Amino acid sequence: MAVIEPKTVILKNGQKVCLRSRTGRDIENVFTFLDGVFSEDRFFLTTLDEIQAIRSPEKAKERAELFNTHEDKLMLVTEIDDRIISLSDVQGGEKKRNQHIGQLGISILPEYRRNGLGTAIMQTMIDWAAAHPAIEKLALGVWAANEPAIGLYEKMGFIEEGRKVREVKYADGSYDDCICMYRFV
Repeated sequence: MAVIEPKTVILKNGQKVCLRSRTGRDIENVFTFLDGVFSEDRFFLTTLDEIQAIRSPEKAKERAELFNTHEDKLMLVTEIDDRIISLSDVQGGEKKRNQHIGQLGISILPEYRRNGLGTAIMQTMIDWAAAHPAIEKLALGVWAANEPAIGLYEKMGFIEEGRKVREVKYADGSYDDCICMYRFV
């Protein structure tokens, strides 16, 4: 697994948080984080029920192993007072023909959004990708209704390259599109 040096980030409200690589000791805190972020957020494909169905130390170790054994994968956590408030990752392509693409994912607890944390996390992942010898392009998907996230990604240099119409259907019968975005590093 790729590892970054832990760094302190000062949020717009003056709070200090630690942005660092995920370790094996984070499993329980990650579960708590996932319960918090998925319990009320429409902007994820995975539902809280689906997270809880696979919530086991074995599955968590399996996922951690996946990241621990590949140099083209980076998983980050942000914590404050030993509480995880964000989880993010970059994963290089699995095939020879797409190894040059790093897929990004980012999730932040609602109460820590719009406070500069997303910018710090995105910049950390972009910097890591730029230093990675194989990654040339970063890609992500975002729900069209998630305007704050789209604004962040555009600010970080991402451009829309396509749209998957009605990619997600919610329990209430409404739909949302997935906007595919990219940037070169």
